[in-house]
Amino acid sequence: MMLKPDDVFSCTFDEATHLWQLKLSNGQVYKLKRQVTAKTILSMSPSLAQVRQDCIINLDYLLCIENYTLRCIFSPPFDHEEITVSRRCYKAVKDQLEIL
Repeated sequence: MMLKPDDVFSCTFDEATHLWQLKLSNGQVYKLKRQVTAKTILSMSPSLAQVRQDCIINLDYLLCIENYTLRCIFSPPFDHEEITVSRRCYKAVKDQLEIL
């Protein structure tokens, strides 16, 4: 499959199958090959950021991160998505976004 990085909304790691799942901006979900790692996904585009050990998001869809809950707020149609940033990844995401 050939994609533009803009088409990727998020990638999540499925513990049951030990595979990364790619969620596209149109809502479709695809399982990636077994040899694909987080590092491989992150190298696809500078707009992809790891927010937890098992989750990578496209920063182009991110509006803000709530200070205390570290909950991500996304632009529509992803405003219903419930993704939180881990404390471990927060500083790297903050630096990548260049926010205060």
